[in-house]
Amino acid sequence: MKKCVRCKKKTLHIQEVPNYLLHVVLSILTVGVWLIVWVLFINKKDPQCTVCGETNDFLGNMLHRQKNNIEKVSNENDDEKPKDFLGKLLDGQRKNIEKVSKDKD
Repeated sequence: MKKCVRCKKKTLHIQEVPNYLLHVVLSILTVGVWLIVWVLFINKKDPQCTVCGETNDFLGNMLHRQKNNIEKVSNENDDEKPKDFLGKLLDGQRKNIEKVSKDKD
């Protein structure tokens, strides 16, 4: 349990750890060429809060906030724009029916 910066309480944090066995096997199979990739990505990721998804690194926090903003904007615009083909089709049919019924009156 770790204190989360955003939640301001102790929550469970999950930290991904690289698969060292996989990297050793790949290094052996590629005659050491994979060592270059392994060295570039050997660092552990920062722990992530299971409640809010916040991490202590700058990039993780920025991506999490951007994802939340995109979800918020898409939820606000749900009534305005259908997301898929069927929604667009039904919206177009509804507008056509309204137009025809107005023309009859």
